[in-house]
Amino acid sequence: ILVPESLATGVKTIVKSVYLHQTHQETTGIISHYARNAARDGACIIGEPAIKAAFSIHRAANKA
Repeated sequence: ILVPESLATGVKTIVKSVYLHQTHQETTGIISHYARNAARDGACIIGEPAIKAAFSIHRAANKA
């Protein structure tokens, strides 16, 4: 996907968040509108360090 260079970093951050959201939904089988909820739903599967990392990525995407 071509985007202006000035947007590339933000787009990459958002894509990481969307990818994690999708992965967490697939892992748990639970559909969540919000990415943070999808990560939280998978807490017992993905573990606390992965949840903290996911929250950090989602927070960065919200700022992008």
